[in-house]
Amino acid sequence: MEINKKVRVEGKVVEERVLSSGDRILNLDNGIVVFCSCSENFNNKIAVIEGFVSVYNDEKQVTALRIFTNDN
Repeated sequence: MEINKKVRVEGKVVEERVLSSGDRILNLDNGIVVFCSCSENFNNKIAVIEGFVSVYNDEKQVTALRIFTNDN
């Protein structure tokens, strides 16, 4: 994944952490880490994420712009 490149990824959310800021870190079953400024709970849902590749603590992640699930 190339930094700042727009991507679309899909996977099951196997772990979700709420940060002190209210943002969330989602870990997908395919190993992709997603950062989102969202309030919805995505744990155990299949999600399609549109976003861009970013770096945090020398690790690549996807910063979500839109998240779709089978609920919406």
